[in-house]
Amino acid sequence: MDRKQDIQELVEGFKTIQRHLTSLVREASDESITQVQWQVILFVAGNKRSNVRDLHKALRITSSAATQLVNTLEEKGLVFRRQHPEDGRVSLLVLSQKAEVAVRKMKQRRIRKLNSLLSKLTDEEISTYLGLHRKLIERI
Repeated sequence: MDRKQDIQELVEGFKTIQRHLTSLVREASDESITQVQWQVILFVAGNKRSNVRDLHKALRITSSAATQLVNTLEEKGLVFRRQHPEDGRVSLLVLSQKAEVAVRKMKQRRIRKLNSLLSKLTDEEISTYLGLHRKLIERI
């Protein structure tokens, strides 16, 4: 194979892994949560002092789309707004306990699945892969 074909194979492999991990995210909840709703939940989980404006910038969606997503997640009891302690004009996004449980379940499931996949590799292969992975991440 040449370099171009190798890179294409890597791209396809990354897509396959991403699709698989995405399916694990959806399976982690009894709720009917869409992929983009999961992105919101995971964003809020990782950004404790975020608001709708931060969300729309991070997900590269319109402000109105971000507001609609948050409204839907509020209706489902997964996200709520809390007044910012220093700026009453701003509402912070907070996960409900129900959403926090769903995130924990999803992360545990993803780790179990990755452990299962990586069990087919030797410790040396995992180290090599991790080194290459880190190199790629540094370039992003």
